[in-house]
Amino acid sequence: MWKKVLIIIAIILLLTGIGFVLFPPVSNFVGQQRANQVIADYETAADNVISEEEQGLKEELGITAKCITPRSSITRARWTPLTTRERR
Repeated sequence: MWKKVLIIIAIILLLTGIGFVLFPPVSNFVGQQRANQVIADYETAADNVISEEEQGLKEELGITAKCITPRSSITRARWTPLTTRERR
């Protein structure tokens, strides 16, 4: 009887230890997946807003869709501060 109780306690302690060891990587993975989803949702929303603004501009100016470059095709340039010579 006592042997079965000790085996059950040992199994519970083993599973608890495995849980403590696995918690940080699993938590990190879940957090990273959530962050990626939030970023993707934000980019989709930003593209929709820009598309609506572009559509409004197209209607106001009466230009065709070929004249305006979509946001997705514009490469994002990295901002670098100007040196003293470049400012003059």
